[in-house]
Amino acid sequence: MAVPDIGSIDYVKYTNVTRCFQIILKASETSRTRIAEISRISKVTVSSCVDFLLDKKLICEVGFQESRRGRKPTLITVNPNAGILLGIEADVVCSKYIVTDFAGKLLEEGPIPCEVDDPETFMAQVQKLVFRVCESYPGYEHGLIGVGIALSGYYDERSGLVSYVANRASWNGYPLKANFQKLFPDIPLIVNRLANAGAIGEGFRDASLLDNDSIAFLHCSWGLGVGIYQNRPGKPGLINGSSRFGHTTINYNGRLCSCGNRGCLESYASLRALYRKLFPERPISSHCIDDLTTRFRQKDPTLLAALDEIILYLSIGLSNVVNAYQPRKIYIGGLIQLFLTEENLTQIRRSVEAAVPDVFRQDLQIELPAHGIYSALYGCIGDVRNRILQFVF
Repeated sequence: MAVPDIGSIDYVKYTNVTRCFQIILKASETSRTRIAEISRISKVTVSSCVDFLLDKKLICEVGFQESRRGRKPTLITVNPNAGILLGIEADVVCSKYIVTDFAGKLLEEGPIPCEVDDPETFMAQVQKLVFRVCESYPGYEHGLIGVGIALSGYYDERSGLVSYVANRASWNGYPLKANFQKLFPDIPLIVNRLANAGAIGEGFRDASLLDNDSIAFLHCSWGLGVGIYQNRPGKPGLINGSSRFGHTTINYNGRLCSCGNRGCLESYASLRALYRKLFPERPISSHCIDDLTTRFRQKDPTLLAALDEIILYLSIGLSNVVNAYQPRKIYIGGLIQLFLTEENLTQIRRSVEAAVPDVFRQDLQIELPAHGIYSALYGCIGDVRNRILQFVF
């Protein structure tokens, strides 16, 4: 169903239910009283919203909270059996997926065995995956309740078209949403950029964030992107900003980038740059990451020297992220994590400290993401779950 018209009574109800639902998502267990305190919605309205969510089987009651006086508050939480969620990452050389229950518990994970040069070939693999997942997990209230896809390119949510993928012309203008809905008209689809999905995956998980704190998620794999998550009160999962950060110019007459320009940061601080250093004549394939990780495990001196250069440029990029967005935390995500040690992280932190004045990096933390290389996939799951009321209200 569509979101009710703004200004209508149903829209007011939808807004209140959404606010209550997002508070429940953030808490492992909570009560109606606590939801009313956080949301500043009346207890009567909160009870009505909770009853609606219970009726839809999206949440469930799990017991009572200890109380010294009066009636013990009933505790509520996300219903893991409400449905299953499928997250898909469409990256240039390493596409993968995860399946979780509605509470976010991992049920399975795996690679998607195809290149992403051709969108039709990729969608054929997605179709097989969706059919198999639907058959493998019977017994959930809403079945496969939603699918999230994270792309390395740009997607226009209003038109449902893939706007632009660098060096992948066959994807440009591809009607991703329409083609998916032809195959699965009853399964909601949410599409996001890889960096944005990673920011959602880490930001929504991070319980240490205070109101209005923001994090930057740098997704560094074959390309380079930055997603910004801001923890606005009552609006978890909101992306406050995003950019083509990997295509900022650091050398106007430098290396040729996949976008056609020269001197882009991505050409110096990505796995593409690392691969080109070691294997300048080899074509891009799904084996690229295996080739790099093998030489990394062997402590190949040529790779380690090239990696030092990548880390130097990555540090420059992170300094620019701090200057542009002033986040409280920066997560370095994507497949670059496979090549970063604690020594490398210390080097990056010191470089950023030297480049940015103290006042602009107070309490700044630079870390690897808790979800590892699956941050964007968990972001897909989280984004679908955050917006599921758009489809079941």
